[in-house]
Amino acid sequence: LSDIMMPVMDGIGLLKEIKRNKATANIPVIFLTARAGEESKIEGLETGADDYLVKPFSAKELLSRVKTQIKMVKLRETLEGNLRNLFLEAPAVICVLRGSQHVIELANEMYLQMVGNRDIVGKPIREALPELKGQGFYEILDNVYTTGQPFIGNEIPAQLDKGNEKLEKVYFNFVYQPLHNSEGEIIGILVHAVDVTEQVLSRKKIEESEKRFSNLLMESPFAFGILKGKDMVIYLANDALKHVWGKGSDIEGKSLMSIIPEIKEQGFAALLEQVYTTGKPFYGHEELVKLQRNGIWEDVYFNFIYQPYKEADETISGVTIIANEVTTQAIANKKIVASKENVGRLFMEAPAIICVLRGPQHIYELANAMYLQLVGNRDIVAKPIREALPELEGTGIFEILDAVYTTGKPFIANELAVTLLKESGKLEEGFFNFIYQASHDANGHTDGILVHAVEVTEQVIARKKTEESEQKFRLLADSMPQHIWTSDPEGNLNYFNQSVYDFSGLSVQQVNRDGWLQIVHPDDREENVRVWTESISTGKDFLFEHRFKRYDGEYRWQLSRAIPQMGEDGKIQMWVGASTDIQDQKTFTNELEKQVTERTEQIAQNNIELEKMNNELQSFAYISSHDLQEPLRKIQIFSNQILLEESGNLSDAGKDKFIRMKNSAGRMQTLIQDLLTYSRTATAERIFEMGNLKEIVEEVKIEMREELLQKNAIIDLEADCDFMIIPFQFRQLINNLIGNSLKFVQINQDPHITIKCAKEKGATLKNKKLIANKFYWHIVFADNGIGFEEEYNERIFEVFQRLHGRQEYMGTGIGLAIVKKIVENHSGIIEASGKINKGTTFNIYLPDQT
Repeated sequence: LSDIMMPVMDGIGLLKEIKRNKATANIPVIFLTARAGEESKIEGLETGADDYLVKPFSAKELLSRVKTQIKMVKLRETLEGNLRNLFLEAPAVICVLRGSQHVIELANEMYLQMVGNRDIVGKPIREALPELKGQGFYEILDNVYTTGQPFIGNEIPAQLDKGNEKLEKVYFNFVYQPLHNSEGEIIGILVHAVDVTEQVLSRKKIEESEKRFSNLLMESPFAFGILKGKDMVIYLANDALKHVWGKGSDIEGKSLMSIIPEIKEQGFAALLEQVYTTGKPFYGHEELVKLQRNGIWEDVYFNFIYQPYKEADETISGVTIIANEVTTQAIANKKIVASKENVGRLFMEAPAIICVLRGPQHIYELANAMYLQLVGNRDIVAKPIREALPELEGTGIFEILDAVYTTGKPFIANELAVTLLKESGKLEEGFFNFIYQASHDANGHTDGILVHAVEVTEQVIARKKTEESEQKFRLLADSMPQHIWTSDPEGNLNYFNQSVYDFSGLSVQQVNRDGWLQIVHPDDREENVRVWTESISTGKDFLFEHRFKRYDGEYRWQLSRAIPQMGEDGKIQMWVGASTDIQDQKTFTNELEKQVTERTEQIAQNNIELEKMNNELQSFAYISSHDLQEPLRKIQIFSNQILLEESGNLSDAGKDKFIRMKNSAGRMQTLIQDLLTYSRTATAERIFEMGNLKEIVEEVKIEMREELLQKNAIIDLEADCDFMIIPFQFRQLINNLIGNSLKFVQINQDPHITIKCAKEKGATLKNKKLIANKFYWHIVFADNGIGFEEEYNERIFEVFQRLHGRQEYMGTGIGLAIVKKIVENHSGIIEASGKINKGTTFNIYLPDQT
């Protein structure tokens, strides 16, 4: 009997029942034996330590009660099973935490998926989810457990490890609900959460748009406001509306009738109630309103709109007011029309495409405005989807819905292409991110499907265009002989063209695994990384000479340059770089220095041999310059192709970069040709032409634009002149002098160069070598660099003579020697003067040949 009665009631309840029925003598009795030594005193009923006799009710009634209770127990077990299934299958994140340590006692499938299917059951949450430390969740749980006050959080961000060894930021709506035992003590916490990351991100984009629109409304010259509820409480009112009413600025949260009670008797309160009740807008045209504004009664005429204010579920929660005081504003109608269109568009937009399908036939039970618009505003509610949207036959959509309904497993797709019949009668393709989520009845059986979708057509099309553009870029880059590469804003190289792999003999996998530095010569790597890191941190162009290892083991010199690509926000989006083989130029330069040194030593001994070597050098220079021009021509050709074929896909900044690249290649090609011509000056005829100093200086500034910008250099031309010169030689002269000034700058001081020019008689100039009665063009070139001691004023023009070590200042030591040679080719004289840290001045005297 005890085994039967225990599910029915506890011992205390049974004794109470006995006490109530002890006076009924004609009912068969039931004998209950107490345990030895037990006593019970309940409402006057005392029992001894031995047996006692009671008469609660008849055996028949007892049996009936027992059967009833057994049915209740079974029903409870069934309900508990259903509730457990509902718990495990719920489309939300749910778990149960026990004790003050918040031990995870139970977690449904969505919770486990959320945390990367880790083994968390039976572990304290601090051990199971250590990444939550410092995010405030542990403290909230402790507070809920201690105080018994539930915590509700909406769109709370969290950093979670989802199993891919990195933290992902997600957003949740969640509740921490304390759990109590029968004595009312807190024994744990129920966690119920919904992942709203996608909605939050989407909403934030929408909120940004709404904020811009809201700012437009709040700053607009027309009056705009929103009234909420039957009492017409002022929810929003812009400054223009407050000015119209003349009731001060502190009106939000107050009912309209308490602010301007005078409009009630004028019929406007009734109009507002009518709009709120019927959902039909009201349009007023030049309506007379008697208002007490700022203590003065006025007759004011308005054009206005009372528009029902609808929530996302289309329920009316208030009235929107758009008003224009036509007594003072002549152009109010245009602004009202624009406002109406904007407001209407704002209210009609929803953040997602949603519908509910019921039964195995997937009958439309509900579809929001965005969904109806998506399908051409067809009458689809209460129709099976196969009948409502027949154009989906053969696309696999129906089969996916059938599978979700049959298995109960959700289906998630990103950027799925769907072709739908639009209101125009034409089929149009769109791309969607969507979820088919099965819904269940009380028995856990699937009874429908929730469809949640976001259209991403524009993003997909834009991405595909970008991918196509990138593909064309890669094809173009792979066809170039130069090494082309890109990196992210942090400096991580993420693309190399085919030339890199062909040159190095490495595979893509080898470069990805061991890094790109394996190509660079070991002696150049440290400096390479330093210069590259400096460019990344400062945003300045990367320019570096280093050696790359070829597939046959030979190292060849490369000139690498990378330029940052800026986004619309002014931030670096990526780096685009190119590396050009300059081994021949290096060899040429080294050979040139070597040969010049040797020939200088031999000139007194064998003039004939010097002439022969000069001829060989000219031939070598011609061949080298010809080889240098070939890649420059390809750069120009490919730049033109990009500008012509990809003009529509390039930003203005991108076009500018390609134009500058093409122009730079052209200038470099001209420079090579000029150098080739200059190498023949010893034997070739010198042709003088009329030249302009300003034009030459501007050409050199364009050629040296990057170096000038990098060092913040200033060049002032204080006087201009026209004279007979050998153009390309004189341009080289100006180039070498500016380059010399940029090289020898003082620390923490921007270079400043001043150029003057005047026609003067030799007698007035301070140089004894000049002919007194002859006119000269006197050019003064001065800078604010490190200067030099006067004892070196002749030595600096000697070939390979350096006043500083190579580690301090780079260069070959022949730059100023070339300058002097060019001046001598013009039958002129050059002299230099300077002081330590006071700059250097060059005086050039060219005889006037006009």
